[in-house]
Amino acid sequence: MKPNSTQTKLKRTCTHLFLNLLSFLIFIFIISLEAMAHPRCVAWGEMGLDYHYDHSPRDIQRSVFTRQLRQAVRLGKPLTIHTREADDDTERILKEEVPQDCRVRNLASSTPAHPHLLNPLPSFFSQIHIHCFTDTPGFAKRVLDHFPNLCIGITGAFPAFLPSQPHISYPTHLIPLGVITYSSNTNTSAVIQQMVASNPSAPLRILLETDAPYMVPGNLYDSINGLKGKLPICHSAMLPWTAEFVAKAAGEPWTADRVMSEARANAKMIYGV
Repeated sequence: MKPNSTQTKLKRTCTHLFLNLLSFLIFIFIISLEAMAHPRCVAWGEMGLDYHYDHSPRDIQRSVFTRQLRQAVRLGKPLTIHTREADDDTERILKEEVPQDCRVRNLASSTPAHPHLLNPLPSFFSQIHIHCFTDTPGFAKRVLDHFPNLCIGITGAFPAFLPSQPHISYPTHLIPLGVITYSSNTNTSAVIQQMVASNPSAPLRILLETDAPYMVPGNLYDSINGLKGKLPICHSAMLPWTAEFVAKAAGEPWTADRVMSEARANAKMIYGV
């Protein structure tokens, strides 16, 4: 067999394999989009920008984030947003790509090949959850003012309430009044206090989170006598301690029960579950 004939056959084989792979990926992409239009898919995320770790080039992060938002808006899905040290770009892209308060129409009715998707899902105002908020109070205020159905996710690691017990070893990356130490995360409690100051009678626009397994509420250790070392994981049963922290930050007449009740109502509003 001539060498050039062997090379030609190899090129054809490689081209054939590449086209098959490309077709498969396109098929998976289309099926995934259709699956995401299903009512049991309650949100799109988490997605966003992370300028703390910078594992991906920032221009690529912004491009992917934009494309994801466009698909989520087209599908009428609530948005779960991840943002770290990227206030300006996150805010700009959200305002450019996400309707402020207009209703969005779900695409379920545009897929007649799949009977289970024939009925359109309910339309709703753009709903946004800024997950595990670690950024500035100014950023929180701007996005809260712009998006009427946006909520701030509050996680549980609040060392401002950690007990002074020398036998307990706390992670060195925890800082007072924050979640974990990103340079922009200087005062999580100020976000809560800012909400209360702007409208004392209004419900807090927050969600309570675990971000498991990392965010054990710091004030939980006050309730456990004789504990040696730190708890290895967190879970949703620890949310009352996060609510307690929020109530202390908000001040009177806020209580942990009231915070839990309002956060639960917000979760139903954002995710419809």
